[in-house]
Amino acid sequence: MDSSLNGIVRHLRGLYGRRNSIFLSSLMIRITFLNIAARDVQTVVRRNVGKDIIAIALARVFARVIAVADNFKELDITRGMFKKYPINYSDGISISYCSYCGSNNCKCPNERHSESKYLSRIGFVPSEIYSWKINHWCFHLEEIYGEKNKKKSIDSLVLRLYTEVSELMSLQALIPEINNTDEIEEQFSYEIADVIAWIIAIANYLNIDLEKAVLDRYGEGCWKCMKNPCNCGHFDFKQMDF
Repeated sequence: MDSSLNGIVRHLRGLYGRRNSIFLSSLMIRITFLNIAARDVQTVVRRNVGKDIIAIALARVFARVIAVADNFKELDITRGMFKKYPINYSDGISISYCSYCGSNNCKCPNERHSESKYLSRIGFVPSEIYSWKINHWCFHLEEIYGEKNKKKSIDSLVLRLYTEVSELMSLQALIPEINNTDEIEEQFSYEIADVIAWIIAIANYLNIDLEKAVLDRYGEGCWKCMKNPCNCGHFDFKQMDF
């Protein structure tokens, strides 16, 4: 299996695409399904149930945000991640930087209201970015935001994850007001990138190997029926059973 972020996204689409098309028949239902998983993260963090359970909860959120992306079929998540959390290549050296303040060690205020200064300038995505694994993205985001995030509480990071999921809901409501389908997909790719970034922020803060968590949960097939693609016939929206 291709263990790059792009490869894992394709794997999850193949694993759950058929199931999701049956049981998650609209974009709003998929976002609601994601929101339930985000709530589970909040619950396991507050209960301090241990890293193994929190890792499963984070893997579930990751899989469900891919289900939201899959509503658009071929949404380029890697491109969205690169544009929101870019790397500057200069003289063979890669430098991570915040797309809002431009610093390689984010200096943005905690309550950021400004638009990104650099987002519109980023066009071409280097081909090597498509081979980046989840752990590459974890390291990349830690370089930019790690120092800043370590000054926060874990509850504040979980709240930001919730906020980003809520922004997906808000964007879904605005679809009729967006002029064209390219813009709709572009905006969703950015919001999905933000959800993934805050999943990574929580994993980094707690020293959880997110890539391992996702592969342990889904790498061999559906965690429940153990088949690939998933062949589960029963589906519900229950929270995690702790």
